[in-house]
Amino acid sequence: MLKKKSSYVVAVAGATGAVGKEMIEILEERNFPVRAGAAGIGAIRRGTGLFATELVVKKLSKDSFKGVDIALFSAGAERSLEFAPSAVTSGAVVIDNSNAFRMAPGVPLVVPEINAHAVVGHAGIIANPNCSTIGMVMCSSRSMMRSGSSALWSRPFSPFPGPERRPSMSWQARPWHY
Repeated sequence: MLKKKSSYVVAVAGATGAVGKEMIEILEERNFPVRAGAAGIGAIRRGTGLFATELVVKKLSKDSFKGVDIALFSAGAERSLEFAPSAVTSGAVVIDNSNAFRMAPGVPLVVPEINAHAVVGHAGIIANPNCSTIGMVMCSSRSMMRSGSSALWSRPFSPFPGPERRPSMSWQARPWHY
């Protein structure tokens, strides 16, 4: 469980990718209290902390998370499976953007605007759904709550499951409990 602090050491695994860059931008826009001079592996900015101008990338390793409070992962499922357990062992809370832990027992699948309470009692890793599911849940959650529904099954289709792969239909189902 993450303890409330005046500032946090944040690591962004996948900081050079589109989603990782967006994560950093959102931290900046919201003035998230990042400890000066430390944004962790993959996303350390020189100067006065996260809000400086230069992005310095470090190679991701199992030792990258010493002293990190929050590790944001957006580097693909393979990297999440390889490095997230090391981050948790080092004391970081992992928020994973890949599909690596979405169906894992004991790992809450969270859309903060809908079920933020699900993070209580997590074991170090918090998963979030893909972007199409987040949008669908944001739109349908109020209706579901009014109707008394307790779960929603999502099966988004992904015509291109990864780089340089042929189009296919991939199924992903996960119940949403309110």
